[in-house]
Amino acid sequence: MKKPLLLLSLLLPLLHLSAQITVSPGKPEPTDLLTLTFDASQGNAGLADCDCDIYAHTGVLTDKSNGPGDWRHVAAGWGENKPALHLKKTGDNLYQLQFRMKDLYQSGDEKILAMTFVFRNADGSKTGKAEGERDIFYYLGKSPLLKTGARRFLR
Repeated sequence: MKKPLLLLSLLLPLLHLSAQITVSPGKPEPTDLLTLTFDASQGNAGLADCDCDIYAHTGVLTDKSNGPGDWRHVAAGWGENKPALHLKKTGDNLYQLQFRMKDLYQSGDEKILAMTFVFRNADGSKTGKAEGERDIFYYLGKSPLLKTGARRFLR
């Protein structure tokens, strides 16, 4: 009985990792034009009701990443306000960004497993993250934890 509860406690947070973002199309290919929508009132709500410019700090997890903290092909340094990473306000606490993964991340022949995000105001003093101040992950398929990693947490 303890093992299923432990597994459930490990997997439940994954259901919310991308709760504050949506991506269209839902199963994107590297060359697709993506529309990402960020709800600033979700997650840590660090940018909720912010009357400010919002930028994406973003990279990817690839088949060459060593774990969820190993962001690769980061599109810009922290605090670098590139126009391509500026989100457009579309409603109350709603912001959008359009991009193609192949252009933004320039990941070459590495397989993209997830897109990673922290949203921030122009000077980086406020951030939009997942609950618990975690990075936001948008997995393009099943999370690697769901496929292979859960076993090692159950031992």
